[in-house]
Amino acid sequence: MGRYAGTISILVLFVAVKFAVLSLVMPLWAKGPIDSLSHTTFVNSTLKAGVWGYCITGQVNRTPTDACIGFFLTNHTALREGRYQREASSHPFELVMATAKVHFAVDQGVCAAFRSGHFDIAGLDPNLFRQFLSNSCGTLGVVSFVASLLAMLLGLVALATLCGFVLCVEDASCFGEFVKAASVLAAFSSLVAIVSWLYQIDPLVHAGISRGIAFVLQVVACQLFVVAAIAVHAYANEKRGVNYNLTTLKSVEE
Repeated sequence: MGRYAGTISILVLFVAVKFAVLSLVMPLWAKGPIDSLSHTTFVNSTLKAGVWGYCITGQVNRTPTDACIGFFLTNHTALREGRYQREASSHPFELVMATAKVHFAVDQGVCAAFRSGHFDIAGLDPNLFRQFLSNSCGTLGVVSFVASLLAMLLGLVALATLCGFVLCVEDASCFGEFVKAASVLAAFSSLVAIVSWLYQIDPLVHAGISRGIAFVLQVVACQLFVVAAIAVHAYANEKRGVNYNLTTLKSVEE
């Protein structure tokens, strides 16, 4: 990597963090169509799932409409007149999907509604969808979300430290070791999120839902965190060698 190792390591880590952030916030770890019936008001519907919750998109009276609901969060965006609106009242939220309706109070997330038995979505196999919710509201769901969040946070810490190490610090090998450790831990957290999601989403895969772009971004981010750790190692060795040569040269001159 030569003299460009520092710049390369910053760029690689920046891209890895960017992908990790996008992967966390986008409800596109899985995506697939939901069967809708022609006589209903909600048609062309699609399920988009992420580690924090899922969205249902479609058309109501030919107007694009969607609703995003968190697994554990107590607030959500409701379907209302074909546009985003935040529910402000305590009235139950009703989402018409084909021949079924989803009912749950505004102060409930998906998991709270699921545990209370007030949850169903038409267009998907009920047993498979409930198994997905069971996974998402249990250990797998918590692990995939927390691991994704940790990967992003560790990546941000590593990136900030690396910028200081490359741009400001002349000789501080401990910074290089810290960045390497943070990058490796970010890669490990990302890997945990990926594996957890594979098991979490398995019921929906059997229902025809495929893995989405956010899942791919997390896989790429995991690999880039490893590449960043290797680049930082190369840069730290290079910087250590330069500092050693300068110290030796000064000793000879004296």
